[in-house]
Amino acid sequence: MRREEPLRSPPTPPRERRRSHAAAPVAFVLLLLGAVLGHYTVIVPFLLAVVLLGSGASFLSSRLNPLSTSFYLNTKPSWSAIGAVFLVGFVLLLVAYEYLVRGFGPVVP
Repeated sequence: MRREEPLRSPPTPPRERRRSHAAAPVAFVLLLLGAVLGHYTVIVPFLLAVVLLGSGASFLSSRLNPLSTSFYLNTKPSWSAIGAVFLVGFVLLLVAYEYLVRGFGPVVP
């Protein structure tokens, strides 16, 4: 006599967790751009720093805030990319401050 096995549902594959590192190289390019253009005016690295810190806050919100619409996206920024964006933003603030204090770049070109 053959014993019948109960029907089983096939195992669900593990959910693919994709993380994007694309923001980190862009942030480092903006760091170089801000350092070079800071010799013409210190406003450029300051504005780039503000943009990067705002982007970093948005990326952090997409990872932590369930009320954010980007929280439910399939591809999110990686923690290292978020850290790199924040780090470059703070470095650009320091660059703008140092250029202003040491006189490397004028406020108004």
